[in-house]
Amino acid sequence: MASQSRSRRIVGIIAAPGAPHASALAAALRKLGAEPRLVAVGHSQAPATMSLGSDAFAMEFRAAYVDVLPLAMPRAFLADGSYHLHHDWQRDWMEALGRRALLEATFDDLERGGVTLVSSPLSATAYNKPTQLTALSRAGLPVPEFVITNDAKTARAFLRGHKDAVMKPAIGGGYCVGIRAAQVNDETLRRAPAIFQKRVRGDDIRVTAVRGEVLSAVRIVNDAADTKLPDFRAQRAYQEGRARYEPVPVNAKLTKLCTRILEVCGMHFGAMDFKRDEKGKLHLLECNVQPGWLAIEAATGAPVSEGLARYLLAL
Repeated sequence: MASQSRSRRIVGIIAAPGAPHASALAAALRKLGAEPRLVAVGHSQAPATMSLGSDAFAMEFRAAYVDVLPLAMPRAFLADGSYHLHHDWQRDWMEALGRRALLEATFDDLERGGVTLVSSPLSATAYNKPTQLTALSRAGLPVPEFVITNDAKTARAFLRGHKDAVMKPAIGGGYCVGIRAAQVNDETLRRAPAIFQKRVRGDDIRVTAVRGEVLSAVRIVNDAADTKLPDFRAQRAYQEGRARYEPVPVNAKLTKLCTRILEVCGMHFGAMDFKRDEKGKLHLLECNVQPGWLAIEAATGAPVSEGLARYLLAL
């Protein structure tokens, strides 16, 4: 019985050594009397060793936070303002694919062994933007109208029906930009599918939550001159670290909405990006599975690290 109680006080953190968010979470766990256990996975330039075999893992924890995204990309170097691939990029890429396969198999083995992974990379609804957006819309959540396509005719038809619209890469990661039907490039779109979505103008709201509790809710305030840009990340104040975070009220309705979003995405923890229109209605843009929260926590005092630590201990 004592060992069972002890295992509940140990929480795994799967991350590269020294990762800032992992370090903040570890500190919060220690303040709560728990023991964080780092499972080091290294990074793309210095991957850690991992092993799987017929013998199951003997893990001391029942829950773990995952602070690593298993990308499989060839290394690149910067020269003359552009990124270039090394001459052996194909071998490098195949090696990265192998490391990702082993890491994903390790995550799968942990989950099959009863470990709850928070921010698990195995959830397609969490990591795949087209899957996530479609699932959220089908669930009746307040997602602005959209189409995901690599067909120019389909994109133009959507844009003719939505004069004020934005485009972003289907794979995620890129900025959201304004787009008109006449700007659609057939060949570029055929090679790289994109998300076309009705633009909602208003305040940028970010809500960081676990299931059942909102840990932080803020309005992201940038320079007034930059608000014409649809993506707050592209605005100068945000890029220069000058964006302000103003807390917004949290109520039961918001908590219920965010919990439902996390459930649909198969997530325990995440940050939801909303647009709040002039009538105060929230429009969901996406749910980030491994969000950054340290800047908001430092600016507002919102106890995100502590809240996530408490959630992990309760699992």
